Amino acid sequence: MNRASVHSRLHRNVLLWGAGGIPPAIRWLHVWPRYHRGLQSKGSLRPHPTDWIAAQARCGASIGILICCMTQSHLHNPNSTRRPPASFFALGYEELPEQVLCAGKTYHRVKTFKHDFFAATGLYQHIPTGQSPQELPAPNLNTGEGLAVLKLQRTFPLFGLPMQWLGAIVARHEIAIFQKLQGVDGIPEFIGCTGSTGYMHAFVPGADLAPEFKPDAAFFARLRELLAAIHERHVAYVDTNKRENILFGADGRPHLIDFQISFNCSNNENSFWLKRRVLARLQAEDWYHFYKHKTRLCPQACTPEDFANAQRRSWYIRVHRFFAQPIIRTRRKFLRRYAPRPGIEPNPPQPPQAHG
Repeated sequence: MNRASVHSRLHRNVLLWGAGGIPPAIRWLHVWPRYHRGLQSKGSLRPHPTDWIAAQARCGASIGILICCMTQSHLHNPNSTRRPPASFFALGYEELPEQVLCAGKTYHRVKTFKHDFFAATGLYQHIPTGQSPQELPAPNLNTGEGLAVLKLQRTFPLFGLPMQWLGAIVARHEIAIFQKLQGVDGIPEFIGCTGSTGYMHAFVPGADLAPEFKPDAAFFARLRELLAAIHERHVAYVDTNKRENILFGADGRPHLIDFQISFNCSNNENSFWLKRRVLARLQAEDWYHFYKHKTRLCPQACTPEDFANAQRRSWYIRVHRFFAQPIIRTRRKFLRRYAPRPGIEPNPPQPPQAHG
C-alpha cells in the first residue's frame, strides 16, 4: 500500500472519528435542559457535563489532527528540504525586522530566538546615536548590556483568513500583564510597544531551566516567592508546566518572561466572581507544576508535603493531557519532515557564566 492511499484512509478515519462526537453532543444539549426543568423521566440516565466536554474535545481533536494531516502529508520524503506552508508561521516566510524603533531608541537585530505559529521572538542590540550597526561591538550575552528582546505576535493570514486582529488582541493582553507585573523581582523591564502586535523587554542573561544546571533549594525558594508575587497581583502564569518557560538567570535567580497565555483579572478583587474562580483554579495549577519541577530537579531539598503536592494532578490537567498530547505528537511528527526554518540559530542550553 503506497503512502497516498495510507493518507487517504487516515483522513477518512479521522473524519469518521470526529463525526462520532456529534451525536452525543446533540443528545447532551437536548437532555440536559429537559432534566433541569423536570421534563426528563426519572428512569432515564442523568446526563453529566463531562459528556459534553468529551464530545466537543473529540470533535476538536479530530479537526486538529486532520489539519495536520492535510497540510503536511503531501511530503512523502522524510529528507525533504521543503519548508512548511507560510501559514504555519506568525510572520509567514518573512523574518523579524533588521531595525526597530522603540521608546525613542533604535535597535538592530542580532538573531532570531523563535518563530512559530503564534509569535516571532528575537534578540536586538541598541544602536547609540551616531553609530551604524556595523560599528556595534559584539553583544555581551553574559551581562545583557544594551540588549533587548522583541516579540511580534501573529500578523500573517491563516490559509487566507486575516489574523492580524488576533495578534493585536494577544499583544495587548501580554503587554497589560507585563506592565502590571513591573517591579516584581524576576520580571524583566518592559521597554515599550512596537506597532499594534509587538513589544520589547530587557534581555535577561541566562538559559532555559535544565537538569544540568542543578538548581538548589535557594533557587526554588526564589521561584516560590516570584510565583506568590505574581499571584498577589491577580495573575496566573499558567505556562509553568514546561521547564523552558522558566529562565535560569546568570545571577542564579529564576525569571519569567512569556505571558502569552497567562490569565489576568484586570479589576483585581473587583473582577466578576466567575473570573476570580478561574484565576484561583489556574493559580493552583501553577503550584502543582512548581512542586513537580522541584521534586524532579531538587529532590534532596523536598519535604513529604512537597512530594504529596507534586502528585495532586487535577482533572483539568488530566483532560488537557489526554486530548492535547496526541495532537502535539502528531504535529511534531509531521514537522520533522520539513527543513529547519532559515534564519533561526540553534540555541542549546548552556550553563550561565556568572552567578549572583
